Amino acid sequence: FVEAIDLVSGNIISSKGKKEQRGGINKYFYDVFRPYYLTEQSHFSTLTIKSISVLNYLIENFRSDLSIRNEKIEIPNFRADIYGGNISGQISVDLGDGSPQNTQWMVKANIARLNSSLLLQTVRAEEESAELDMTLELHGNGVDPAEFLELSGFLYVTKIGVKFTDNMLQSLDPRQTDKSIQDTRRLLKWGYKPKLISVEIKHDNLYPTIHLVKGSIFAKLIPLNLSGGKIELARIPLRILFSSIETSSE
Repeated sequence: FVEAIDLVSGNIISSKGKKEQRGGINKYFYDVFRPYYLTEQSHFSTLTIKSISVLNYLIENFRSDLSIRNEKIEIPNFRADIYGGNISGQISVDLGDGSPQNTQWMVKANIARLNSSLLLQTVRAEEESAELDMTLELHGNGVDPAEFLELSGFLYVTKIGVKFTDNMLQSLDPRQTDKSIQDTRRLLKWGYKPKLISVEIKHDNLYPTIHLVKGSIFAKLIPLNLSGGKIELARIPLRILFSSIETSSE
């Protein structure tokens, strides 16, 4: 293939050669034919990083396969250790014309046995040491929230503890003005337990839903049945999330 690159702006002016369809390498077929890819395809290699700090979160023992061809960067599988658990998945990046706002990317990941007491410093280990399981899939256009970023996808969290959930809700509503969040925190204090937290991401907003079950005897005596066993929280603009991330990373 042949590419013309503007060395001043770093943008790709033109690219000749076969362009792969967006969406990433099929992970199932890659896992089956991985030895072939690594030995016969020159654009495949491996990458190992001992530790990475991302927004004050520590990721260790990052291991992945890597493919760079044309304007596409593919990580068909990766594994790493994070806060007592592990994360695995795949990443695909399409640089397009080379400009950040036209960069398209996708991340699919599974996180298992994540120690919640290590994830949130406000939760002490003696209070709660639950292991979280998480599944996520994110699709993005653009890489800089300050300039341009379209984000969509979903996030599911299971095996989540009461204290962790309460701290998370408190961080989303520090002024205690959101009725749905405060009602959920009240139910947690009454003995309800979170079974699943699902978050849909679309139209520049987060749409969280918390699925609750009656955990304590006191909660079972309360004559209150949630519709569908869940509470749908008010939408949360992504700009609020990005602002909190920027603040925590300073």
